[in-house]
Amino acid sequence: MKKRDRKAQVSMEYMIVIGFVTFVVLVLLIQSFFYRRQVENQVSTTQGEQIVKSIIDTSEQVYYVGKPTKTTLKVSMPDGIQSLDFVNGTVLMRIKTQSGISDITYPSKVNITGNLSSNPGIRYIKVESRGTYVWVYT
Repeated sequence: MKKRDRKAQVSMEYMIVIGFVTFVVLVLLIQSFFYRRQVENQVSTTQGEQIVKSIIDTSEQVYYVGKPTKTTLKVSMPDGIQSLDFVNGTVLMRIKTQSGISDITYPSKVNITGNLSSNPGIRYIKVESRGTYVWVYT
């Protein structure tokens, strides 16, 4: 075998190895991208559920203590929250995920009314008993 043929063979093998490694790295990067999105959606949904539960728990405590009880919750609103509403004794949070809009609803034992901002970031939510209902606002 000539020296020139051996150099060509080594170069070809080197290119095949580099091509294979590049392919494997690209596949791993694509998988990690999709996995990251899935984890972000799960974290946002879980945070949203925790916020709704804490609003309900605090509202029930404030209601049963009675008027003029007032307290403040410090929460971290996740990205993707479309709205946070109070409808017929339930707290309704609409959150945008990769698969579309998800509704998180939890019933409350007390009448909750209010107005909350759904912007992401740290929020201070005030919960105030007003006798026959609880007022929740930012």
